[in-house]
Amino acid sequence: MIGIGIGLFAIGVADLIAGGATGMPETRARALLGTAIATLVTLVAGVAFGMGSRAFELALVILAASAAWMMLRVGTLTERRAQMALSAHVVGIALLLGATGRWDATGRNLVGWIDQLPLPGDATQAVLAAGVLAYLSATSNAVVRVVLAMAGTQVERSQQTLRGGRVIGIIERWLIYGLALAGQPTAAAVIVSAKSVLRFPELSKVARLERPSGEASGTPAEVDIVTEYFLLGSMVSWLLALAPAVLG
Repeated sequence: MIGIGIGLFAIGVADLIAGGATGMPETRARALLGTAIATLVTLVAGVAFGMGSRAFELALVILAASAAWMMLRVGTLTERRAQMALSAHVVGIALLLGATGRWDATGRNLVGWIDQLPLPGDATQAVLAAGVLAYLSATSNAVVRVVLAMAGTQVERSQQTLRGGRVIGIIERWLIYGLALAGQPTAAAVIVSAKSVLRFPELSKVARLERPSGEASGTPAEVDIVTEYFLLGSMVSWLLALAPAVLG
């Protein structure tokens, strides 16, 4: 599990540095920077946790996964490119999770030091939690954006109506993951409900706005566009927050 935590943390940090809160690198240079950072973080952390030669194996997996994930999101994100990017990301995560036992730390090193800290759980749980939290930040924002692009949703147009979604999404996923991990599904459901209630006035406002020409901007088509963006984006975000809870 330590290797999984390291890999998720490396991908999360790389996306944050390469694309900011959106996780979307705007240039190839930023994409290459993100790939290099993910590989370096994985290698350094793997060695620090006593993984030995397996740290290099893990770094190669993250290198391949990050390179495809980063480069396919540069430039205009068409539906086809979005499908390819998401497929590459899913394969990379599957490779990381599929070899769970292989990425365990074989030495004590940093593991022993973390075990001595006044933290709940052991080093494995701490590293995994850190990795999941990093993944649920910029990377998850990017995954949501890619899925929306696959569905043909007008992201830029909808973001002008529903502002603050990137930051709200990160905080929301952190809370849902933490509550799910703590065995509090009811509290997590309250957060989901609260978001829907708080966003309702903004969705309703779309139906009342008027275009400068006098044509109602709240036509069913426009309302549907924003609603689709909100519903699909929220569902993907919630799924990303709940999925890591099964890892413990």
